[in-house]
Amino acid sequence: MTIALALLFAGGLTVTLPSEVRVAGTELSLGDVATVTGDDAIAAERLRALGLGYTPAPGYTRLLRRDHLAAQIARALPGVEVHFAGEDRCRVAPEVEHIAGARIRAAAEAEIARMFAGREAEVRLEGKLRDEVLPMGESPAKLEPMLTEHELRPGTWSVPVRLVVDGAVYKTVWTTWAVELWETRIVLVRDVARGETLAPDLFTLKRVLVSANAGAISLPPAALDGAVLVRALAAGSPVSSRDVTRPKAIVRGDLVSLEIRRGLISARALAVAKQDGRIGDRIRVVLQATGREMFAVVLSSELVGLQMNGRRR
Repeated sequence: MTIALALLFAGGLTVTLPSEVRVAGTELSLGDVATVTGDDAIAAERLRALGLGYTPAPGYTRLLRRDHLAAQIARALPGVEVHFAGEDRCRVAPEVEHIAGARIRAAAEAEIARMFAGREAEVRLEGKLRDEVLPMGESPAKLEPMLTEHELRPGTWSVPVRLVVDGAVYKTVWTTWAVELWETRIVLVRDVARGETLAPDLFTLKRVLVSANAGAISLPPAALDGAVLVRALAAGSPVSSRDVTRPKAIVRGDLVSLEIRRGLISARALAVAKQDGRIGDRIRVVLQATGREMFAVVLSSELVGLQMNGRRR
């Protein structure tokens, strides 16, 4: 210890302990629980900032003893002359903030609604959310729903809501939601047997409830023309990728016509298919005249299309 530092701490400080105290935040300092006085303002401020560990959780208390505090001060700030006044023991309890279950529900529901924005979905909370009690922070607690799933599917969804106190996550509440998803999909107008080839007069578009176990891709009407059912389906059943086999419309190496559209303007050029493709698939083609490679959608066995947006500068 240098002479200058010894002089800095000269004069001594007094720590006065109350019998009990309520504190905010998640971490304790000596200044939170005791009154520190003395002639040396800098030394007093260092002593007030001395960390004492955790604040007890809501519903619990923590007992601080004078002799333990004296030993901790001696280790952390050697050379500081400290006198104690007040009580020998101080019981610490947390100030608390109550977060209503309805508020947690609203945060989770807003997040799942954001995910399904633009889709016809109905969501329902499963179970009941209880109120939560958090330690009081320097500012009100924040609720941060953290939904990371991106596949918009019906079924059961879990939406975690983080309860944040003073910038740190204190607790995560998991909410569970049942999601029903409605879509306009292709359905059959009559019973169709396995092995039957689909034609446009066999299906129509209808608003249906999407099955949580569908696990298949909805196909556009053009992609189903000529497809063959792999299982029998009743009238009104949706038709998706798992229900049919689709013959290849274009085989790699085929010479096809590429139709390019920009607004009301269209042009055609010959191209060579570099991939096999079924109606509705997006495949790679190469322009015969220039060798330029691009992607286009299979429209028929002889035609692929490319829609270009924006204006040419």
